[in-house]
Amino acid sequence: MTDMKVVVEKLVAGGYSLAHLPNNKVVLLDGGYPDEFVEIQIDREKKDLAFGRVTKVLTPSQKRRKPRCKHFGECGGCRWQDIEYLYQLDMKREILREQFFRIARMDVEVEKVEASPNEFEYRNIAEFTFQARKLGFKRWHSSSVVDIKRCWICPKTFSDIARRMRESVEMLNLPIYNWKSGEGVLKHLVIRQNSRGDLMIIIVTKTEHLPNSREITRMMARYFPAASIVHLMNAKDSIVLRGPYRILKGEGVITEETDWYTFQIPPTAFFQVNLPVALKMAEYVYEEIHPDKNAVLIDMYTGVGFLAINSSHGFKKVLGVDSNRVAIKAAVSNANINRIRNVEFVNQDVEDFVTNMPECDRVILDPPRQGISERILKKIVDRRPKRVLYVACDTASLARDVRKFVDAGYRLEKLAIFDMFPQTHHIETVATLTM
Repeated sequence: MTDMKVVVEKLVAGGYSLAHLPNNKVVLLDGGYPDEFVEIQIDREKKDLAFGRVTKVLTPSQKRRKPRCKHFGECGGCRWQDIEYLYQLDMKREILREQFFRIARMDVEVEKVEASPNEFEYRNIAEFTFQARKLGFKRWHSSSVVDIKRCWICPKTFSDIARRMRESVEMLNLPIYNWKSGEGVLKHLVIRQNSRGDLMIIIVTKTEHLPNSREITRMMARYFPAASIVHLMNAKDSIVLRGPYRILKGEGVITEETDWYTFQIPPTAFFQVNLPVALKMAEYVYEEIHPDKNAVLIDMYTGVGFLAINSSHGFKKVLGVDSNRVAIKAAVSNANINRIRNVEFVNQDVEDFVTNMPECDRVILDPPRQGISERILKKIVDRRPKRVLYVACDTASLARDVRKFVDAGYRLEKLAIFDMFPQTHHIETVATLTM
């Protein structure tokens, strides 16, 4: 469509900027920052909304900076790398407030925005995708993969591993998975690293068989001798880290040690991607949940028990619930490693667990992006815990669910952002709800 010029008004959820067209229709844009005068191209249009992209910045924001990554603008990972970090934090605060105003009809204040101590190289996990001869990350809103040579939000070692993996695959002529036909073998390369620098290399395949597994293990071990190497068999395309796995080399877990606790993380288990910020968040959750030695705490979607174990010393009993069998097995091990006796872990879908949910005084929620169901929320409300700490990685589902808690008699006491994901539009939030 014909190019036109607009003024960007604000950033909104989902990684878009927002402006109004000359006919006053709202347009969501790929690119642009508040107050910039830009030239745009309209890609598609609905009755009351248009989608487009910035093709030229005519009057740039003073907050702009040169992006560090040469893949910026192609790769869908970092949306905001060309804007100052403190400004990113301000924008996340405003996006969270707007989401609550738009979805929950609530005018809220964000009490705290915890910055990441590291703007770059902060991720302890990365999921690379194989596509034809490429190994990298997907473009924004696309299934097309950008061949990544260096990712700046991951440790440099991750890029080195990806480069050596790419070389090994080509040398051994290993079959790459075809995402359209469903044929082929190699799907993903996942890399994990703990704070000591220990590495786990996970090769994800469509099939149970990894061709030339000994050779590829030997080749990777030549360059990364201390790394564990795991073969994960995953027939599904929707989730990367799921399915049975076998250990090709080293241990089947990566161990993370904090000041107070030790956590073993299996290949398919979730763990927060930015440990320094995660530890700050865990401290905050512990303070906000108001520990009580006579109280019972239930941690729903507990994973490997990170928040449950971090909160255990303040409660009579802690109950952690998760549907992931591997994660719960690790959570039990983590409790034993840390000699914690007042924590119990249940391997059950939260949706089923709440059917016979025991009496409790406090609840921690850390659900996936879609938030919690009406049924889970109702069952929690029926138990009337004094405090609910809701940890969310999606502002829309958080605003929706908080509104329902408020309608059921709870009060939103505080909102805090913990910036797990610098250079991106993603927002990690903790909401404190009190009865």
